Amino acid sequence: MRGIEETSGDGSPVPVGAGGERGQTSRITGRLAFTGAYTVCALASWEILVRGLAIPDYLLPGPWAVFQVVAGRFGLLASHAVVTVQEIVLGFALGAGLGAALAVVVSLVAALRMVLLPTLVALQSIPKVALAPLMVVWLGIGPAPIVAMAALFSFFPVFINTLSGLTKVEPAMVELAQVLRATPWRRFRKIALPYSLPFLFDGMKIAMPLSIVGAVVGEFTSGGRGLGNLILVASSQVNTPLIFASLVAITVVALLLFGAVQVLERLVIPWSVQFRKG
Repeated sequence: MRGIEETSGDGSPVPVGAGGERGQTSRITGRLAFTGAYTVCALASWEILVRGLAIPDYLLPGPWAVFQVVAGRFGLLASHAVVTVQEIVLGFALGAGLGAALAVVVSLVAALRMVLLPTLVALQSIPKVALAPLMVVWLGIGPAPIVAMAALFSFFPVFINTLSGLTKVEPAMVELAQVLRATPWRRFRKIALPYSLPFLFDGMKIAMPLSIVGAVVGEFTSGGRGLGNLILVASSQVNTPLIFASLVAITVVALLLFGAVQVLERLVIPWSVQFRKG
């Protein structure tokens, strides 16, 4: 407890938990320092390799060349990134929402689970990249097929993780609810739903990077604006530094969106996050 004090080696009182906070801060600082040092070393090695072997930019640009493109064409990259982010967010929300909703329905109807689950697993085995041209045929040119691709990539992880959480509630909790004569809706709202939320967010953290892949793949075939289309244009012009700059933009987008899911998780289920830290 934070309110109780312990005595340190020199006899001065030290609040319990203060050492834990300092330890956690030092661990985070250490991880950031290690990540920063590793990144600097990797970029420096990359630059030395490119310069030492005199590799032309159209084959492999160095980090400095990529940085110059990012800085010089930041407005172009940002405008395309905004379009891609909108498509990712819409597709992720659609896929995750449908996945979570269907998981709830399937968890409540055992017969539907027996029929639908094998079908979804079979559909999941289909390479989704091959569906991108079909999405253009079915939905036309524009953002619709891109959003659909992002939704397809994000649907299954959320569905299967949420279903796992809903169907793996501890039997003791279910028995207690039955003893208390809780209604099915109350059992779902008070037991199954809170128990499944950590599983839901685990699925969302898997689905978010996949939805980014889906959106970029959709942009490859749908045209218009977006980082995927920018990569295609740069590839047709053999502008390799711009391709790498676009990949940097996609990486930044992925880190930001994944971080947003983590922040949402901490806001919605802080008790689960704290338990995991413990």
